[in-house]
Amino acid sequence: MQFSNEELRAHMQEYLEWSQETFDIEDLVEVRQGLGGLPCVALQHPTGATAQVYLHGANVVSWTMPDGRELLHTMSDNVFDGHESIRGGMPILFPQVGVGRLPRGGFMGDLHWSVVDTAISPGFAEGTAEDPAPSVVLHAQDDPWTMSMYPHEFEALYTVSLMLPDDFDSPESDGAPERIRGPGPKKELSKLQQDNEKRLSEGKFLYDPKQMEARRSRNSKKMADLQATSGATGGTMGEQFEEEDAEAQAAMDTNQLPMQLRCKLDILNKSEREMQFTTSLQSHWVVKDLHSYFPFVRTIGLGGRYMLDSSHEPAHPQLRIDNEDYLCFGRDHVDRVYIDAHDTEVRFCNGTPTHLEMLPRQNFRDLQALSPLMTDPDEAASFVSLGPAEAARTVRLQPGETWSGEMCFRSHDNYWEYPIFEQMKATPYPGYEDDLGHSEIPPGPPGIDQNVPRPGGPHADAYE
Repeated sequence: MQFSNEELRAHMQEYLEWSQETFDIEDLVEVRQGLGGLPCVALQHPTGATAQVYLHGANVVSWTMPDGRELLHTMSDNVFDGHESIRGGMPILFPQVGVGRLPRGGFMGDLHWSVVDTAISPGFAEGTAEDPAPSVVLHAQDDPWTMSMYPHEFEALYTVSLMLPDDFDSPESDGAPERIRGPGPKKELSKLQQDNEKRLSEGKFLYDPKQMEARRSRNSKKMADLQATSGATGGTMGEQFEEEDAEAQAAMDTNQLPMQLRCKLDILNKSEREMQFTTSLQSHWVVKDLHSYFPFVRTIGLGGRYMLDSSHEPAHPQLRIDNEDYLCFGRDHVDRVYIDAHDTEVRFCNGTPTHLEMLPRQNFRDLQALSPLMTDPDEAASFVSLGPAEAARTVRLQPGETWSGEMCFRSHDNYWEYPIFEQMKATPYPGYEDDLGHSEIPPGPPGIDQNVPRPGGPHADAYE
């Protein structure tokens, strides 16, 4: 149903007041007025982390860490008028991912969703759990407008939870629970996946922060060298290094706990015939400026996977193997769907010494990667889209059946440890500095201004 601007505002205000009385949970869940007067649900965690879900399109437009760091990117030209879909954030693509007979990305982002439930962890309410894990459940269904494009009756539920990491570990960890998903990978992909898993098993990707330890080691070495050459037993310079060492230790002691955003989409087929669709949570992640920080904006874990590459011909994707260890962003236009990426460890670095872990729980077997440098080079320098998808194979949902897809995004405030195949290359991680404070960065691609400051410290230009 379409409203005039005045009718929409009045309707939204009435709904907002009712929702606040019905669904607010003190200090944890708040239904509020967002940009443009649109209603949204704010999830607030005791750690200081927050998430905001707009009812227009059920779009998660913000996810911030306890230190205030924003992880999700929204487009600068959004109008938030309740008519146009919100671009950026974490829109739901349904019933079509990519190019087809429907509008690209489908129509979920144009629907007005309703809050049907908010909750916290039962254990927290009873005093037996420390994590409240605030969550919201949104609902949408078909209407005459959707039926004109997609003649199927359906209902959709979307649950978003903000939480500390739970005990559902990465796909490759020992004792990880079996993931719930649809049919397994095709036979022609199985040998490739087995070979890839064997290769990856030779180098585990650890979570433990190493950067501060490395800095402490460098500081200790500097102090030892200084004492050896000057005969000093401490003095002013020694005290300076001791202070730096203490600062490094304090930083290690105050590392933030990883935070987790858990998203679950349920689709019910209310039609009397089979319903076919593809779907994705097209997540837009904030990155450091790709023109300057492109060596560090990358994803690990997708090497050796089959992918549908639409980077050059969106209407005619090519099926091929990604032979690179890293999927790097900032050099070329990227539009890919990685097939059966659900059973490997996938991590993404946004150009800072942090990383994001992708943890599929149910279905969402594929991973969609997008960096639209050709179509929107200025805006695209600020974000990368990387999110779970069920896109390589069409979902066929029978009458009365429900399809569920669930994904967890886990944010870490440290960079991943280098895998074994990179340890001998001495490639710098984001924020890396050698003993002189230099940052060793490879030269930029053609057309990139080489005078743009590179990450790594005040002496980074020594390597320009």
